[in-house]
Amino acid sequence: MRPTSFVLSVLFWMVGLALCAAPQVTLRQRASAFPLITEKDESEIDAPYAWRLPVVPLSLDNREIRNFAKYPALPSLSGGKLTVRVLVVGDTVAVHQDLMDDFAKRCRTTLGLGVRTAPKLFGIKGMHVYGVRKDGSRQAVDEQVTLHLPGFEKAEKPFLYKGQAGRLVLCEYYSSHRGDLLLDAANARPEIFGELCPVVDFHFPVELRRAYAWLLLEIELEDGTKLSTSLQHYDEQTSILDHPDRS
Repeated sequence: MRPTSFVLSVLFWMVGLALCAAPQVTLRQRASAFPLITEKDESEIDAPYAWRLPVVPLSLDNREIRNFAKYPALPSLSGGKLTVRVLVVGDTVAVHQDLMDDFAKRCRTTLGLGVRTAPKLFGIKGMHVYGVRKDGSRQAVDEQVTLHLPGFEKAEKPFLYKGQAGRLVLCEYYSSHRGDLLLDAANARPEIFGELCPVVDFHFPVELRRAYAWLLLEIELEDGTKLSTSLQHYDEQTSILDHPDRS
């Protein structure tokens, strides 16, 4: 082997070791750099401001769906469709805490408005739903499943608060369907997952659920982690099928 080739081989080997030894930045560490974002209901002048906080997903829970008093009411649908709800259990990262406390104080004293927190999912790369047959085989059905997303609009001009640049997002009621997207379309725009709160609703035709033994939701995070759970429709728990027309 030529001396030059040998030196290059050693250098590549050392670089490889350095890359392997370099600490990996976790999603939680990345969430610490979450931008300053506030949101407000666009239809209510007296509605409080909300300070967004990132939530790093850790697990999925479909058992909490019975608790209708704790979470937003299910959005209404026309007949022939089901809604399933999944709770994303995660680690909420308190970002810009000093700014938030000061912002809340100023809102109370100058505007008479309170400030609440608005947890938003962070670090999601994709969401997929599979129809699972009795033999265990599965088929992707993203093109038949709609992700519920109320309408929202980002203010054109960013704002500056105590030297920190931020932005305001104007949001519609949770019952709004204006932002709804089929899952395959949502996966083409992964930034849209950052508009979701930890309670995630999915809509799909009744026929889709009846065509498979069960439906499986899989959420892939940006660090490669995959979380999954079955999507249970409410005739299995609280009987949504007894109310086919909820418009």
